[in-house]
Amino acid sequence: MLHHSFVLRRWKQWLALPVGALLLTVAACEKTSYTGALPEPQTASATASAPIASPVSPVQKDTVFAYVQHMPEYPGGIPKLLADIVANTHYPSVAAEAGIEGKVFVGFIVEKDGTLSGVRLQHGMQEEGTQAAAAKALNDEALRVINTLPNRWTPGKQGNRLVKVSYVVPISFAKN
Repeated sequence: MLHHSFVLRRWKQWLALPVGALLLTVAACEKTSYTGALPEPQTASATASAPIASPVSPVQKDTVFAYVQHMPEYPGGIPKLLADIVANTHYPSVAAEAGIEGKVFVGFIVEKDGTLSGVRLQHGMQEEGTQAAAAKALNDEALRVINTLPNRWTPGKQGNRLVKVSYVVPISFAKN
């Protein structure tokens, strides 16, 4: 009798494991409710008179893409771009004296003809107090370097069309 109640108790403990797993599975598979309004179903007459929309919308004239099928290319590729940036970058003396190091991200748009436009500071150095002038010098130097790059990129393509593409380049400043 004593042996029988022990086996019964062990059976109840092992039953909790599959029941708990079943509850977790049900909770994980439960669909979330949709609170928005559902679209009205269309009748056959409404679909017959409506024009058929193209699954791919046409490229608008002023659309600037972040990523396209064929990204813009610098003459000589990325290694040449980085080499030109390094060759033209001068660490400002104000920043060297203040001991500021870091990365400045400069964004621009590669136009359909391969020229650069809209050169802007995407994410620059931000310092306060006495180091603010040094941080501004680093930001200005990064913008200057990108503005000195040649305007002869191979433009980006989406499908068979030349498109404008947004591009961001990081420039690192470090003391030697």
